[in-house]
Amino acid sequence: MVSEVLQQRSFNTVCIPAHVAPAQLAALFAGIKTQQNVDGIMVTVPHKISFTDLCDSVSEHAQFLHTVNVVRRNTNGTWQGDMFVGDIVAHLPLTAWIETARQRGCRTSTGLDMFASVRDLMTDFLLKNHQSQK
Repeated sequence: MVSEVLQQRSFNTVCIPAHVAPAQLAALFAGIKTQQNVDGIMVTVPHKISFTDLCDSVSEHAQFLHTVNVVRRNTNGTWQGDMFVGDIVAHLPLTAWIETARQRGCRTSTGLDMFASVRDLMTDFLLKNHQSQK
């Protein structure tokens, strides 16, 4: 689903899931670091807390929460973690939800609709963030 959205927006990338046991997380990340065509990683449960310690740096927000849900490769090759879904969800009803509803038609805030809106906003954030890095 994320790959399709990125490709629809002319972003040449794919989102590949990796099922890894917690004990193998560091080894997986060590391997990913050697791949020059990986710009970032989305992190999910149960790895959000553990992945924080694997990052070279984390945002102030991620440091406070000691959890990350995205990790990106900086231009200098270091990996920076951040935690931003909570920010998007917290502001969604006040800002982005209004804009999303205006552009895409009114939706009810059921779980799937909320997920779709958050997914789209995350994609926009990642695209803008990535493009500003290049």
